Amino acid sequence: MLSPRRVDRGSLVDLLDTLAALATGRGLTSSNLEEDFGRSSDLAAASIPALYARVRQNPSPRTLSVFSQWQREEANASGLLSVSEAREWRELCSSFSLSPAPDEAPYVLFAIQTYFALVAKLVSLVVIGGAPNWGEATVAVDRVGYLRQLELGIGGPQLLGSNVIEPGLFSWYAHELDAEVTRVLGVAVSTASEYAAEAVDITPVTARDVLKSLYQGLMPRAIRHRLGEYYTPDWLAQRLVNQVTGSPGVLRPTTRVLDPACGSGTFLVEAIRRMIATANESSPRETLGHILRNVVGFDLSPMAVQAARVNYLLAIAPLLKYADGPVSIPVFMADSLASVRRGGLLDGNVFLLDTAEGTWTIPSEVVDSHSLPQVGRVFREAIAASSDADRCIAELRGALPAEAQTDGCIAGLREVFSKLMALDAADRDGFWWPVVSNAFAPVLTGRFDLIVGNPPWVSWETLPDAYRRQNVDQWRRYRLMPDLGADRRQASATARLDLSMLFVAKCVDQYLEPSGRLGFVITASVFQSELGGRGFRGRYLPDGGAYRFVYIDDMSDLAVFDDAANRTAVLIADKRSGQQWPIPVASWRAGDGPHSIPTSWHLGEVTEATVRRQMAAEPADFADARSPLMIMPRQALIATRPIRQRSPYLDVIREGINTRGANGIFYVEVLGRPAAGLLEIRNAPALGRNDEILRLQGVVEEEAVAVLLRGAEVQRNHTRPTLGVLFFHDLEHVSNPIPISEARRRWPLAYSFAAHFEDALRSRKPFRNFRPNDGEWLGLYSVTSAAMAEHKVVVREIATGAIAAAVNDARVIPDHKLYVIPAQSAEEARWVTDVINSSVVDVALRAFAQSTSLTGSFLRYVGIRDLSNERRPRNDGDAIRLALDLTTDEYLQLEAIARQELPAGNEASEAEPD
Repeated sequence: MLSPRRVDRGSLVDLLDTLAALATGRGLTSSNLEEDFGRSSDLAAASIPALYARVRQNPSPRTLSVFSQWQREEANASGLLSVSEAREWRELCSSFSLSPAPDEAPYVLFAIQTYFALVAKLVSLVVIGGAPNWGEATVAVDRVGYLRQLELGIGGPQLLGSNVIEPGLFSWYAHELDAEVTRVLGVAVSTASEYAAEAVDITPVTARDVLKSLYQGLMPRAIRHRLGEYYTPDWLAQRLVNQVTGSPGVLRPTTRVLDPACGSGTFLVEAIRRMIATANESSPRETLGHILRNVVGFDLSPMAVQAARVNYLLAIAPLLKYADGPVSIPVFMADSLASVRRGGLLDGNVFLLDTAEGTWTIPSEVVDSHSLPQVGRVFREAIAASSDADRCIAELRGALPAEAQTDGCIAGLREVFSKLMALDAADRDGFWWPVVSNAFAPVLTGRFDLIVGNPPWVSWETLPDAYRRQNVDQWRRYRLMPDLGADRRQASATARLDLSMLFVAKCVDQYLEPSGRLGFVITASVFQSELGGRGFRGRYLPDGGAYRFVYIDDMSDLAVFDDAANRTAVLIADKRSGQQWPIPVASWRAGDGPHSIPTSWHLGEVTEATVRRQMAAEPADFADARSPLMIMPRQALIATRPIRQRSPYLDVIREGINTRGANGIFYVEVLGRPAAGLLEIRNAPALGRNDEILRLQGVVEEEAVAVLLRGAEVQRNHTRPTLGVLFFHDLEHVSNPIPISEARRRWPLAYSFAAHFEDALRSRKPFRNFRPNDGEWLGLYSVTSAAMAEHKVVVREIATGAIAAAVNDARVIPDHKLYVIPAQSAEEARWVTDVINSSVVDVALRAFAQSTSLTGSFLRYVGIRDLSNERRPRNDGDAIRLALDLTTDEYLQLEAIARQELPAGNEASEAEPD
């Protein structure tokens, strides 16, 4: 609902302008933009192939340089994710008559993003209709020429939003205007000229939707997700800002707000909306000035920055008429984590920035004195006038402050200017200084009262090697790398590290005011992954201190992002010392509404459709803050503390066998027994990673085939194996397989069957002590004495809750979706199984273990005693109580909590298909 306005001269002028726009202009709405510029429009069908052709067919050196830098930024922003494998990608390419081939994917994506950036720029020209030449140009050819001037940076700032259209990575087309690109550009600007921003009420609320809807319609959801693009729903942004501000609507324009991974600007627009609504006491001019100084965004993705700048411009559109002159939108293409770095001893007093055109060396005096804008203006004018270095340096001496007039600084600037001139002479410049100067924004913008956002949920391992090498010191700086103690034998040394963890630590340390507060949408896995989130939960700061987790919204039960299977959480943190346990947690659950929350819903609708239960979180090991967080009602946390001890079974639990990608070869169906001691078998290629594996049927020795037990075949106290596994191991050859010569002698038929796949088995990658390409190609990984024990307990890796069963057969071999605890007897195996399956252990496991990956380390926090020499009581309750070393009162209290907290029937369930 629109707020009433005072009747005065200004409001009457606005009314007349709106009425005129309604009579002559097309409304700037999502539906209109989709119709004119969307994926199904004639303009998109013509423009995207034209742009693709220009970047693919005889591009200039400048365009190749731009493309290389774009590839670099995209890889650093979203990881090395392939889009060409998706069905939606083939459909998208087909709609534009472009090749879906993997080698062409970067060029197609670059063309699509260039087109979207172009439309975003045209939208900005509609909003700032006061741009002099745009309003005066009456025909398309004039407006194409004007747009090209803006893209090339000719004539200096001419727009109210001076950096919404500036030389950048998506300005390359302005240098490549062949006949077809010129034609489609003319159609685009003619279409845009029919719009009028006044024809609808442009507010920060409507601004959020204008470009977001266009891009989401242009780029299929599956492709966006493969690129790591999960746009934050407006309701979630509102909820998060409520959390960090402590208020549902109030945000003073004097509050400094940063989104360090701003994407299309959802959080920036939400902050601007609140500031405009709160600034009743300030003049519109003062409010605009405060917002432009205080609401700042960074992002590494060139396309995201372009969209965010236009969305920011749309959000402040009601205030633009009060601007004294051109405004610069404070959204920067910059890496919040490590875009620039100070030089070392051999580099001197400089900052270094790595790009596709090598390393740029910028004197520190220029950066520290905030003189980059003056330097950029002088460089731009000197290059346009083809000035020599001496004349440029003379101009710089008059523009720089005294502290930047040192001989070393001037010599460094001369080198930078010479590099720019050389790139210009080689037709590879026109955008590099904006790229370089943007990258310094994180160094120059200071600290903030509030930091909000949705940092990338990208695995560190998927990022380019060069980027990881450059930034690995930061992971060490904040002690985010997992520490592997001597008792973590079954844990992987290559735990998945999520980039969002580094964002939290870096932003709290470098950008947050001491009294400030941070709120991030983040993957819930960082709170409970045994190793991957261990360093993050330590909350370390480089000065020896630590920041605090203040509040958690656990939304794991909701599909927040377009049906994506992400476990979503919201973390609120601050810089004060002294972590207080337990942390308040709101656990969101689907009520009568859908499990998947439509992105179009408002916060009120989401609140009505969900139930929020007040919970609390503390480390599973109360003495180790880095252990997984246990999330339960506060009283339940206290009640579980007695069982949260280290079990001696932790020393012997192991993963089941792993074929290292060869399931389709080793896993076999048993078709019959043609003779004593023989089995007829057929391998199962559908169970492997390689669809090209031959499906082979044959007869082999029965001794060479063990019974395979897979995770999905285990239920509580019950197993149902259906397959066999070729098994060239025995108790004398546990970790390493039986030697080739001996296997051929003992089981010639089984060896001959396996030999059909020798090349595929040898091609498996080595892993730790597993060397399949070095004479051990018959072998399996993680073959242990536990897996081959006669008596053992198997525990499901993928499950919600505890699922265990006893196995009393040495020939039954568990696979890698199971953890195995060896036992001395069938009685011990049954007793341990009953304890793990008990309600008191189940309720504890659900509170700290991820349903998608329970690891053997759960025994670090469930203190089952060594039962090998114990005598089991007849009463099952007493048996469980004794095994967990509980008093009767402690056990009864835990049982009561389990009855209250566990689902009806106390049934553990499979989390996902095995």
